This record gives sequence, C-alpha cells and structure tokens, in this order.
Amino acid sequence: MARKWKLRSLLALLVLVAIVPNGLAYIHARGMTHFVDSGERTPSPGQLSRLGKLRVALLGVRIPRPANTRTPEDVGLAFETRRFAGEMGDLEAWVIPVAQAHGLVLLFHGYAGNKAELLEIASRFHDLGWGAALVDFRGSGGSQGDATSIGWTEARDVAATMRWARETLHEPAPVLYGFSMGAAAVLRAIAVEGIKPRAAIAEASFDRMLTAVQRRFQMMHLPSWPMADLLLFWGGLQNGFYGFAHNPVDYAAHIDCPTLVLQGALDDLVAVGEAQAIHAALRGYKVLHVFPDVGHEASLGTSPEDWSAVVAPFLARVTGEPQRE
Repeated sequence: MARKWKLRSLLALLVLVAIVPNGLAYIHARGMTHFVDSGERTPSPGQLSRLGKLRVALLGVRIPRPANTRTPEDVGLAFETRRFAGEMGDLEAWVIPVAQAHGLVLLFHGYAGNKAELLEIASRFHDLGWGAALVDFRGSGGSQGDATSIGWTEARDVAATMRWARETLHEPAPVLYGFSMGAAAVLRAIAVEGIKPRAAIAEASFDRMLTAVQRRFQMMHLPSWPMADLLLFWGGLQNGFYGFAHNPVDYAAHIDCPTLVLQGALDDLVAVGEAQAIHAALRGYKVLHVFPDVGHEASLGTSPEDWSAVVAPFLARVTGEPQRE
C-alpha cells in the first residue's frame, strides 16, 4: 500500500512538473504575441520589484495595442495615409514624397512598436533625397489585427508592401529599412518570400528567435532552459509558425542584395556577435557598422552624424549617385 502511494505521488509530481512550466509558457507566449485593447504596459524586467517579477512570472505580460501618437506633420513633412491588403488584413502606411527622389525607402518598425517610431529616420532619408513609406505591421497603429509573430508572418506583410509599392507607387525596387523585429521580417521576406529590393538596411536584428527569448530570461537573472524553449514552442503554435526556424542568420545566407547591418554596442537585447554573424552570412555587397554608444534603439537618435556618415555612402554605392546633404 505504501509503495503504491509513493508511485502515485511520484506520478503526480511528474505530471505537475510537466504541466506547470508548460502552462506558464503558454500564458506568457499569449501575452507577448497578443495585444490588449487598453491599460498600461508591463514594465521592463529592470523596472520591476521582486514582487512585481513574481506577479509577471505567474500572470504573464500585458502589452496594449501600439498606437500612433504622432504623424509626419510633427517632423515637418507632408504625407498621405494609404491602406492596402496585407497577409492578415489591411495595413496602413504613411507616404512621404520628395521631389526628384533617388528612390523610395520602405520602413518597418520593431516589436510592439508602430510607424510613428520611424518618423525621425524617415525625415533623415527625406533629407538625403529619398521618398519614404512607413508601415504599421498587423496589430499595430492603423493596421488591422491584434497579434504579432515577431517577424515571421510580418515578412509576408513586407512582401505585400513591396507589391503595393510596385503597383500603386510605381516603384519596382525600393530600399527596405527594418528595426529589430522589422529587420528580421525584412531579412525573412528577401530570403523566403523572394522579393527583390534595391538594397536592405537591417538594424538591431536578433540572429535567432531562441537567442532573443533566452536573452530576456538572462535580463531577469533567471535560467533560460527550459522556459525559453517552451515559450518559443507555444508562441509558435499559437500563431501558426515554427519559432525554432525563425533565424535571420539563416535567412542572410540566401540574401545577395546590397545590405547594411547596423548595431549598437550597448544593446542589451541583441549582442554585437549576432549582428556580426548575420553580416558574415550575407552573400552580396555588405557593410557592418557598430555604434559604440547605442543601445537597443534606432542609432540615428543617439549618433546622427555617425549614422549619416554610414548610411549616405551606402546609398550612394547602391544608386551610383551622391546623396543630398
């Protein structure tokens, strides 16, 4: 009788050990990939108390649907709002024209962001003589939806934006700019969706999705295994993709268009080695620049002169034309 009780207790413990981590991973994956209608966003790990971290560990995160609170008018630029069909519903874009443009840059934001975060970058491209189209991914800003796949399905939105730019804006080969998740989506779109941009600028992209998830556990001073793997598994299952195959460093091996890789040396979410690995895997003309004083942010904001000194020559190489000052 005692032996049977011990076996039942052991079985119950094994079931508990299996269910609890998977249940927590499911809750967290849902919270990280599905936006809520209102409320405050869960603070970053560094801003949480021990009790706050415990609460988040048990209940998951809350991320309100990212909303645009500015427009190009706030940076002195005329624009038009356009809508077109994306992979999971209509997408919204702001189109910023420029007279006698070198071409068009399509800009894509990062995780839980929106196109308003790209305004200063679009303004600088405008100064260099480039038209710009800033796009909200699904679930963000003026686009439809309430979820994100951290760049996997968004790659199809990048491809849809390319088609729209060709058919509506009459631009057959735009330059693509993506930050963080947007960079991962751009790289996947080129490698998997078969689009042919004139060039790509990828800033602060993770090398592998698993690496990105593991790093967030490290920031909370928690062991990443097995929760990072479980989180990636359930997040992919909930959103219809295989997270362990979402690896920009692998996409890079299939990219031969001119590509500029930008990275901040102080980035706590993406290591410099990840940018170096992506750069090394690229097949065509490629440039890597690491900004010494930049974290996980658009480098233009912290190092504007350095940014221009890197981006303008790259675009000049791509077009064969000097860029405007």
